[in-house]
Amino acid sequence: MGQKLGVKWEHPSGFTLEKLEVDSKGKVTTETSLVGAAPGLKLDFKGNDTDKADLSFTYKIPSATISAEVDGLEFNRAKVSAFGGAGPISAGFAANFAIAQSDNTKQLYELGATYDGVQNLNVALWANSAKDFRVLSKYKVNDNFSSAIQIDSLKDKTSQSIIGIYGCSNNKISSKFKITRNDGAIGASTSVTQSLDSNFKVTFVTGIEKIVGGFSTSNIKWGVNCTLG
Repeated sequence: MGQKLGVKWEHPSGFTLEKLEVDSKGKVTTETSLVGAAPGLKLDFKGNDTDKADLSFTYKIPSATISAEVDGLEFNRAKVSAFGGAGPISAGFAANFAIAQSDNTKQLYELGATYDGVQNLNVALWANSAKDFRVLSKYKVNDNFSSAIQIDSLKDKTSQSIIGIYGCSNNKISSKFKITRNDGAIGASTSVTQSLDSNFKVTFVTGIEKIVGGFSTSNIKWGVNCTLG
């Protein structure tokens, strides 16, 4: 069984020894932080006595947060991110890249944005340098009806999908209808949930996996689910 001995220490200047740990094999792990060097700025160090020495900072202002991390041992990789917003719009950026050409770290850049707007409309967008993207949108018409759309394009998957969801509900019955597009095949499904009381629900689901692009009766699915509690 491995044994570890750890120490934590804080100084009024803003310097903190977050971790000084020694394991049973004599390996030393150190984590430190420093605040107060500038308003909203925090500096961090995480490393050990063999193969790790990561330097990072986080800078916060009322409308945005910026952070970065670099490999302080060999200076061959780094991460950078930023996030901010104003009113109903928020956006962010993140990058993971290699500084040295000999580093095999996968370089990846990501962008994201959200809109949490008036009239019950919400939109989210995400994309990366690998040409993946995702779009999410939700619109609430009233307390009994809402709709949502999701569009995906992911290169590491063999298919693209477009999903539309529409819901209508009251105090006892709720229903959903969904359309999917997957590798050129279009499918649809619907579900109805009946709440018999506060602890018991019955859901009936039916769907067709391929309406266009290879329809057959074997693609029709249905089922009943009961939930207690």
